[in-house]
Amino acid sequence: MTARSLTIVDPAYESLGAASYAGRHALIPILAGLAAPLAAALLLAPGLLGSGRMVVQLVLVLILLVSGTVFVLTALGSGELVSATFDGTRREAEIVLAGAFAHKVLHVPFDHIRSIRTEVSRDDDGYCYQQAVIELHSGEVLALPDATTAAEVEAAAALLSGR
Repeated sequence: MTARSLTIVDPAYESLGAASYAGRHALIPILAGLAAPLAAALLLAPGLLGSGRMVVQLVLVLILLVSGTVFVLTALGSGELVSATFDGTRREAEIVLAGAFAHKVLHVPFDHIRSIRTEVSRDDDGYCYQQAVIELHSGEVLALPDATTAAEVEAAAALLSGR
């Protein structure tokens, strides 16, 4: 943390880092691209492919289905917020959401952030817990990592307000 920036990182993610996903984001389109022509040929002209290769063709079709499913789950799932960097110089927050198969980096201008605060809630058993959250003007609420301290929330709020 400098006077003009603050980074809040989930300790579990800190040991892995963003590099843990390096290159894997391209795997889904590559597998789908390799399997799609053979799957289309299998459906449109099965006589062209020959029966001896049926096992290979079925495996490629399964790869297509699995990679398509992973792609859809990745595109629709937002993931868990694992890192937030508030840059007072650029007046923007860089938010990293990590999912099961990929991560997403959002660049959110300070003007789009309504507030950063600590909410007090109760779990199903009635126990109180505190959760630091970022609320956007769109109404979306992003939960910061559980290890976020009150001092980090105050420092981020100060950066948002321009102090």
